[in-house]
Amino acid sequence: MKTVLDLGAYSGQASVHLVKPGDTWILVDNEQYRDYDGWKQPGTPENATRITCDIMDYHEPADIVVCSNVLYHVPRPFEFLKHLRKLTKDVLYLKTYHNETGEDWTFYDPLKNPGSGHGPTARTIFYRPSHAGLEKALKDAGFTDIKIQDGHELTAECR
Repeated sequence: MKTVLDLGAYSGQASVHLVKPGDTWILVDNEQYRDYDGWKQPGTPENATRITCDIMDYHEPADIVVCSNVLYHVPRPFEFLKHLRKLTKDVLYLKTYHNETGEDWTFYDPLKNPGSGHGPTARTIFYRPSHAGLEKALKDAGFTDIKIQDGHELTAECR
């Protein structure tokens, strides 16, 4: 049996496939989605525990940590990745939108360089990494075995 921790979980869809019978499944979300148009309150799967708090305020490590489409919403991404390392006992699955060219990390200012054309969302987008920028930041955070797949989003598996 293991603990699966889904950070920025919303409905838990990013981690549901990792949960087996007898596992502890924890969904942590600050409910920022409430500020977006059309996002409804998701139900909590019956075998999961939902905790409403900022991810940086959550401190219980888990065997498997899932963090999908949260990184670019974080104003201090390097501190955030170090926090994810502290929470990860075995493996982190991280998914994030990225920049295919340019700087290792691109800052998005909602007024000067918004990361989205949708105002409520643009106010919550701060940084997007390149592949190289994410890999370096994960190494700096203490992960050693890092595999990143490119696509519409970067998908990283880290130990």
